Amino acid sequence: MSRYHLEIANDTLKVDFGETVTLGHVLVKDVESQLENLIKSNRLSGGPLLKIYGRISLLLSYTITHKVAHLYQTIAVSDTRLGSYVVVMSTNSNYPLGSRINLQTGTVNSDFLDFISSKSAFLLYWQDGILQAWLNRMVEVDGDVIVREVEQKLVDLLETQPIKGGKLLKINGRASVLASFVIANHLGHLYGAIAVNDPKIGTQEYDNYVVVISHDGDYPVGTRIRVDNQASSNLKVVLCGPANVGKTCLREGLKQVLQQLPSAPDSYVISGCPDGDGAWFSETAQKYPE
Repeated sequence: MSRYHLEIANDTLKVDFGETVTLGHVLVKDVESQLENLIKSNRLSGGPLLKIYGRISLLLSYTITHKVAHLYQTIAVSDTRLGSYVVVMSTNSNYPLGSRINLQTGTVNSDFLDFISSKSAFLLYWQDGILQAWLNRMVEVDGDVIVREVEQKLVDLLETQPIKGGKLLKINGRASVLASFVIANHLGHLYGAIAVNDPKIGTQEYDNYVVVISHDGDYPVGTRIRVDNQASSNLKVVLCGPANVGKTCLREGLKQVLQQLPSAPDSYVISGCPDGDGAWFSETAQKYPE
């Protein structure tokens, strides 16, 4: 049984997690292999537009981007909270970066592309040789706005601090799936390998980075790399219990409180055994009842 499901139907790649919980370093190897088979069999043959629909982890965002970006003029990823696909990569003027493609009608909406958040919604900077890519927890904007901001920040970063590439790039931070597609598209070809921190498998003593993109035989996709953790504190809190007792609601409430407290430490929210009914469900119902 596949650990992750990939199915191509016309211009849409449908994706979802399997029935068993699998760690990220195993998933990226599985997905890379499946995508290579789809490309070799000409089922992923390229074209003007690829829509990706379903649940994707941050790690998989990088691997999927690297395998398919060169085949398509435009890639758009579903955001059910907006009732749309959000364009995360494009060389086609019919699909501007950050524009929305309605999930039901396929209509392209780019009327709101002039909107700019008054505060930075995404932080991108270097620290100790590691690229830090963080959502600003004090600013709340939709995913399409973040896509455009990340694109501009990457352009600025490449201009002010030219990246010459190298053997390995490590990326850390609480980012988003949409933002990760943009980062992968810009940086995937500049390094022999790219590894992203996976907080699920780290410890108090070290962070564990997973190679998600590779052109280098020394760092195959799925390789785990330990990096000493200098954090003054590193605490994991586990919420567990039977179904339908409010675990997801409690977790979402805690996350929102942490985001509203300027003095709160940076944090990750991890679904240890996702059942598909996450916080996105209520957000979708509020923003896109159809």
